[in-house]
Amino acid sequence: MASLAYVRGDLNGSFNWPSSGVKRKVILAEETTHTGGKREKAHGVPTANSHENTKYIEAKTAEAQIAEAISTADARVAEAKSAAEAQVAKAISTADARVAEAVSAAKTKIAKTKSAAKVKIAQAVSAADTSVADARSAAETKIAEAVSAADARIAEADKARRDTTMLDRQQLIGAMNLSHMTLFIVDRKRKLTMLEGELKNEAQASPPSQDSDDWYLAQDLFNVFKKLHPDLFRGHPLIMLRGRLDGVLSGKIPDNKNTYHLDGRYFRILLQPIRGQPVNGKAEIEGAMGYVMDFSEFKGSL
Repeated sequence: MASLAYVRGDLNGSFNWPSSGVKRKVILAEETTHTGGKREKAHGVPTANSHENTKYIEAKTAEAQIAEAISTADARVAEAKSAAEAQVAKAISTADARVAEAVSAAKTKIAKTKSAAKVKIAQAVSAADTSVADARSAAETKIAEAVSAADARIAEADKARRDTTMLDRQQLIGAMNLSHMTLFIVDRKRKLTMLEGELKNEAQASPPSQDSDDWYLAQDLFNVFKKLHPDLFRGHPLIMLRGRLDGVLSGKIPDNKNTYHLDGRYFRILLQPIRGQPVNGKAEIEGAMGYVMDFSEFKGSL
């Protein structure tokens, strides 16, 4: 009768032989033979009563003891871990409570400090506003006084300037009348914008069918001259004078001073450009100023 049994706990029947350390697949079988009245090994497999089987049983016993010790140690480790986690949780809870108390106390102090600071700031702002208002009022009073005094001085200076200008203008007109001089200003189109002196007196004394005394304003310079003295401003001298004026207005001639002899009389004419405010570094010519002087009576002494 033969009996088959697994001598190792794993289901695949693996076994590590202590002598060789080589893993083998082994199935232990007990087979009883009555040959010679002795128990023999069958097919080269150790029997249950072999020395190796005894060592294996001892090893399995030790393995079971080790497993039990490991299980006991695992249980103790789990208990210790649980206790440690409980202590840590308790410590964290206590720390959280203390932190919350500290934060609450700090917030209370900050709120009190902030409130006190706001009160002080409000007081300082109020005091500053009062000081600023006082200083502003005093400054406005001083400024008003200074402006009033300056206005009075400006009015006095303006009156003096007008009086002086009037006197200077009268003196200039008187001098031009005595020297038979005419001063004129024209724009870029040769339109008269100012006329003073002898020709102005003649123009106002005999306006050509115009009601206004200043009929000559905004008129072509040479048309006015021809109307006042058609015998003088004609022919080649007039053409030459027009060319000189056009050259000054175009910037081709910086200025021009010439003497003309017309019908036994001598005239000196000076032309100069009038420039406006500089634009991009260049002042554009806006017109021309000139004077005409009849110096026939003084020619012998010049």
